[in-house]
Amino acid sequence: MWIRSQDKTVLVEAKGIYIDSRFSIWSDGLLLGEYSTKSKALKVLNDIQEWYECSYGETFQMPQDEDVIA
Repeated sequence: MWIRSQDKTVLVEAKGIYIDSRFSIWSDGLLLGEYSTKSKALKVLNDIQEWYECSYGETFQMPQDEDVIA
């Protein structure tokens, strides 16, 4: 999946995307965007997931520990 950064200076084929402790979104060591709250960063990550699912199919959501019965 190709993603262009918030400031339009980076175009990356993202293999993994994560939010750091300062609510910035990164992929492959490149900053994609910075947000003022965790809620906003999660919203953008959810939007990326939705776009991916519409284009390529479902994304597996890791369950919470308490939801796994072993």
